Amino acid sequence: MESCFCLIYNSGEIRRNEGSVLDEVDYKLLRALCGDARLSFRALSQQVHLTPPAVANRVAQLEQSGVLCGYRAKLDPERCGYPLTALISLSMAPAREAEFADFVAGRAEVWDCWHVAGPFAMVLRAGFADTRAMDRFVKLLQTFGKTQTQIIFSAVKEAPVLPAPQAK
Repeated sequence: MESCFCLIYNSGEIRRNEGSVLDEVDYKLLRALCGDARLSFRALSQQVHLTPPAVANRVAQLEQSGVLCGYRAKLDPERCGYPLTALISLSMAPAREAEFADFVAGRAEVWDCWHVAGPFAMVLRAGFADTRAMDRFVKLLQTFGKTQTQIIFSAVKEAPVLPAPQAK
C-alpha cells in the first residue's frame, strides 16, 4: 500500500522529497485543494495572489515532487450502502502477511489497511451494510489471527491537514 502523505520533517522545516522547502504559497495551495480539489487555477490564483499560469506551474511541481499525489472524490459511505464503519485490528504470524495482503486486496469492504507496530500487526478500516456482513467478514479475518473490532459512531476529524509552517 502506497502512502500519499509524502512530507519529510527535518529541523522544523517541511521539505518536498527532492529537498526544496515548501513555502507559504505551497501550503495555501495544498490547503485549498484539500478543501476542494476541483478548484480551477484561476480560483486558486485568487487565493494565493499569483497568476493562473504560475499556479499551474506550482501545482505541477507539487505533483512531480510527490507531495500532491492524487485527486479523489469524497463519498458518503451511508448513502453508498455502507452505514456501518469499523476499525478492525488483527494479530497474525509474519509468515501469513503475503497471503493476508492478497486476501485483503480483493475485499471491497476494506477501505484502508495499515501494517502497524504494537500488539496487532494490521489495522483495517472497513464498511458494511449491517452487523451480519461485518460478522461474516470478521470470521474470515479470524482465520488469519486474533481480531479486535471497534465500530465508528462519528468522525471528529478526517483527512490530513498540513501543519502551519514554523518560523525560523
